[in-house]
Amino acid sequence: MRLKNIYTWFIFVVMLMFSSACHTEYCRENMYIQAVLKLYNYKNQSQAVNLSGVSVYTMDGSGNYLAKLPIDTVASTLRLVLNPESDTSRFRIVSNYINNEELVVVHKNTPEFVSAECGCRVKSIIDTVYVANLTFQDSISIVNHIVDDVYENENIQIFLRIGE
Repeated sequence: MRLKNIYTWFIFVVMLMFSSACHTEYCRENMYIQAVLKLYNYKNQSQAVNLSGVSVYTMDGSGNYLAKLPIDTVASTLRLVLNPESDTSRFRIVSNYINNEELVVVHKNTPEFVSAECGCRVKSIIDTVYVANLTFQDSISIVNHIVDDVYENENIQIFLRIGE
């Protein structure tokens, strides 16, 4: 009798797990929010700068490389996945103009409940952005502090001194 009760509860739990599985396409989308960084020429601030051979790496707090982000070989816009488990995200940017410079984004993470099927995702609010020793940097601007899933919105603008 006791074995039958355990078996019944096991079947009930398995059916509950299958019924709560994700059924919508929205849940299958990337639940990591990406900050949009765009590079501009400091003289003509409406002119985007395309850098060739761009590579962007995520880093841990000690400066060790974690992963290379998928970026086009020529890009003026970079999508940066902010660390959902920390209030600081570090990136290493390498290109023909930017030589192995560290970009640091300080942000506040807020979990957002999506649905019972999808669970939660993390949204971020950018507080501070700085680049350590960027030779060609003129200035940095945070255009939109709230990092959401609308990737047409720029969050960070970096103005570069290129062509001098």
